[in-house]
Amino acid sequence: MSLFPTFLRPSRCFLRTAALGLSLLCGSVCALESGPVLRLGLSTVAMPATRDPLENATLEAFERAFGRERLVVRTYPVLELEKAIRSGEIDLFLGSAGLSRRVADTGARPLVTSVRPGLEDPNRNEGSLFIVRRDGPIRGIDDMRGLRLAANLPYGFSGYHAALGEIAARGHDPSDFFSSAIFFGKSAAMPEIARAVQNGDADVGILRLCAYEGLRVSDPELVAALRPLPPERPVDGKVACLHSTRLYPAQTISVMPSVSPEDTKALLVSLLTLPAQTGGRSWSVATDFKTVDELLATLSLGPYARPEPWTLERFLRRYWPHVAVVAGLLAALLLHAWRADVLVRRREEELHEAAERERAQRDRIETLQRAGVVGQLSSLIAHEIHQPLAAIRLFADGLVRRASLGSLTKEKIISVGGHIAHDAERARAVVDRVREYARERQPAKEPVDLAHLTVHLRETYPALFTKSGAPTPSESDPLWVYGRPIELELVIVNLLRNAVEAASHAREPAVTVRTFRDGHHVVLTIQDNGPRVSDEVFSRLTEPVTSSKPEGLGLGLAIVRGIVENHEGSIVFERLEPEGILCRLTFPALEASDPSENAIASETAS
Repeated sequence: MSLFPTFLRPSRCFLRTAALGLSLLCGSVCALESGPVLRLGLSTVAMPATRDPLENATLEAFERAFGRERLVVRTYPVLELEKAIRSGEIDLFLGSAGLSRRVADTGARPLVTSVRPGLEDPNRNEGSLFIVRRDGPIRGIDDMRGLRLAANLPYGFSGYHAALGEIAARGHDPSDFFSSAIFFGKSAAMPEIARAVQNGDADVGILRLCAYEGLRVSDPELVAALRPLPPERPVDGKVACLHSTRLYPAQTISVMPSVSPEDTKALLVSLLTLPAQTGGRSWSVATDFKTVDELLATLSLGPYARPEPWTLERFLRRYWPHVAVVAGLLAALLLHAWRADVLVRRREEELHEAAERERAQRDRIETLQRAGVVGQLSSLIAHEIHQPLAAIRLFADGLVRRASLGSLTKEKIISVGGHIAHDAERARAVVDRVREYARERQPAKEPVDLAHLTVHLRETYPALFTKSGAPTPSESDPLWVYGRPIELELVIVNLLRNAVEAASHAREPAVTVRTFRDGHHVVLTIQDNGPRVSDEVFSRLTEPVTSSKPEGLGLGLAIVRGIVENHEGSIVFERLEPEGILCRLTFPALEASDPSENAIASETAS
């Protein structure tokens, strides 16, 4: 690409650029000795084809000022040149006055501005011209609102921004003034712009200053179909070309703070002493860039750019990668939360079903246990109620015999009737206790002498004790516990039966029943000499619910264990050597001398 592509033929520009590159390579060592390398950036839209060539003379002026070996030249599109200036890659640059002032905040300062005959004032030799169809109704800027526009570049100074300044001066918002805009993407698109207006592809075109006069020479038929619009406000300065806008400085060479004052002075002298070239173009010094600054401020460009208001569209346009990541994370989080919620609900349902199954199982076990208790209580009823019924029968038989002999007296009737009533009350009490179980009511606990209860069971179940070979328990000091007598009787009878059944397989059956005090506890042990049981059978003794084995421990042990734990006691089985099992029942002992006081204390505590 040529350095100044519109001034010379491509071949000549190419040769010139190549020569500069070779000069830089050959003179790199000398550059280190004579001074730092200076980097010159050229805008691709600088010095368009409608203007006189100034390339050769300008490059020679640079070489005279710095030496060929110190100069590096690069050509940039306008936006890339601005980025290079802001990143510190450029020491000098050639571009529009608008570019020079847009980067003023970087320290860039205009040095010289191009002039030519008819455009002698360096402060007023650049502008824009509105063109419309000659037969169209547009007479001014106000008539353009909502129409279609054709221009060269959306960032061109004289080809676009200068014209927008006039629209803003009329009180309109340039950002949405036109309904649409066609940009041809190059500075030298003046014929294309004019043709778009002529063909009706656009309603309004923007030409750079003096482009209309150039088209009048090169394509008079095209210009004949167009009509330029005059300026609508007073314009300072005079030029030889038609214009619709204020006038501004033209192409400018600017220096950055990285250029030393000595090099700046040498360059300025070299450029200003350069004689006018073909067409009369030369370099001069512009002293008024106020109009450029005002235009940039009006359009909010460069250092005058106002922060774009934060809208949802702008936010998404600028931060869409972050928004996409956050949205993805939120979606993943929501998916995880939904999945966790589903799993939790599913787990809750499983736990609820398990709890329901457990409750139903517990209810069935309690029902079976209560049925078992009631069933096993039938044996207690048989033994408990046998004595009062037998006594009632004997007393009744005695009354009948005395009455038949005529020896029955009133006193005797009263005495025997009292005994019958007492034994009948005993029988009723036994029945009531069983009915309370059947009705699922728990009778109240009371102090129970475990030693006396054991002796009582010997009298109630003499055959059971005879089968076991256990000696008759002897009366001892009271061993008070807090509980329900009928349940404790059931526990002892059940365990005693199991022990008798186990000992029945021994050569000489032996079952021992002992009650004694162990610290703060009352202990009752039942020991048999039955054959050694297997590990599987013995392990069932420690399970909360044993198997429903038709013989042996079975469901009765589950009932026993529940009653013992309900009395805040414990039951432990020990396998003896070489044979036999010891069952140890432990209950909290009542400490007070008067059991009723302990009963009241325990009742209150519970």
